[in-house]
Amino acid sequence: ATEQPTKRKEGKTQRSNLLENISARITTNSIELAAFELVYKILGRDRKIKLKIYPAAGYILVFGLIFMVRGNADISTLWSNLPNTEYYFVLIYLTFMISQVALHEISYSDDFKASWFYSSAPLEHPGEILSGMVKAIFVKLFLPIYAVIAVFLVYVWGVNVIDDILFGLLNNFLILLIIATIGKRILPMTMSPSAKNQAGNFVRGMLILLCMAIPGGLHFLLSKWPIGLLSMIPVQIGVIYLILRSYKATKWIAIHS
Repeated sequence: ATEQPTKRKEGKTQRSNLLENISARITTNSIELAAFELVYKILGRDRKIKLKIYPAAGYILVFGLIFMVRGNADISTLWSNLPNTEYYFVLIYLTFMISQVALHEISYSDDFKASWFYSSAPLEHPGEILSGMVKAIFVKLFLPIYAVIAVFLVYVWGVNVIDDILFGLLNNFLILLIIATIGKRILPMTMSPSAKNQAGNFVRGMLILLCMAIPGGLHFLLSKWPIGLLSMIPVQIGVIYLILRSYKATKWIAIHS
């Protein structure tokens, strides 16, 4: 009777240690670290947020099948011909759907009145909270699904797509950063659900498509050049670093409330 609680406790301890190891490696200060761990735990525990975000994971499968299953060919023919197609580009960027939904939804909470503690803390740059939030969304929601898709891509298309997978990984994070940077800068869990502007969903959707189309199109063009993707990865990392540094420097005057 005592073994099962002990195993559960050990499992929680291992998950906690894993979270601490990850967060310590990808955050740069205590504020960003605290924001990362807060959002990471909220995404895993808040039932209402999960009900809004996780259905997007199902859309990945649905839209992936829609793109790949076209024409009158039977399933076996489609599967055998799949390695001769370039549908892996679609799968690489479909995963972004769950990240952008989470980025939008994490700002809203029934407990938004408790957000007073943000302004009570001696924070000069609330952008450190925003950057921790974006990193937590990417690590908690995007990476696990992308890892599964990456295994599928290598299984179907072979090791030749590994550079596409790596480039796509960085591109997806870059797209998430761009959308976060040009959109309203809202701290996590600070807005009432009733404050959502449904009228702006169309414009927001078009903006997301544009932000995805440009880096995705560049990825497609560079993939035609043998060393194009690998040579551009340092440039990607540099751009991500510059945008992230600018985002972290966000001051209170730029925070939407």
